[in-house]
Amino acid sequence: MPDPSPKLPGLIDGPGLLSICGARIARLYALWDAKRAGRLLPARRDFDVAELKPWLGWIAIYDVAANALPDGHDFRYRLVGTNFVRYHNSDPTGQLVSESGLASDRQAMLENLRGICAARLPRYRSDNLPCVDMRTYTPPRLYLPLAVDGETVEMILLLGADPVDASGRIADVSYTGTL
Repeated sequence: MPDPSPKLPGLIDGPGLLSICGARIARLYALWDAKRAGRLLPARRDFDVAELKPWLGWIAIYDVAANALPDGHDFRYRLVGTNFVRYHNSDPTGQLVSESGLASDRQAMLENLRGICAARLPRYRSDNLPCVDMRTYTPPRLYLPLAVDGETVEMILLLGADPVDASGRIADVSYTGTL
């Protein structure tokens, strides 16, 4: 089983992330936390699409594909927000992370997602990511594990960036895939 707290930069697991994240990320975390209703993890079915509307353009959902790779779990993009697709100039909906062109460093991405499954905790990251124009940027990202049984991670909800554009407006909230 992967180390539940891998040595990845810009990473905080658990409720300690609230001490450094912005208000929009904190609100999504609070919604996730409320949906747990006494369980370790909430299920995807606990969320209504209308509740997620403020974040939809920047949300991705990964399905956990157990033992799909020789060294552990792989993940399939179930849903990818349109702002996320537009920014990365790619729509990986339905693709495996291990095969997707979206992740420039697939192994690090798999390590991150596997760590979330092992720790069963929300994760905040703010390390560098490559952009379409070959520069890097440091977006805040929140990963929220989801479990039908309240314990075994079956999906991970990702808020891929703070969904506010440079003018301070909420970004487009449409999405692709099946929520």
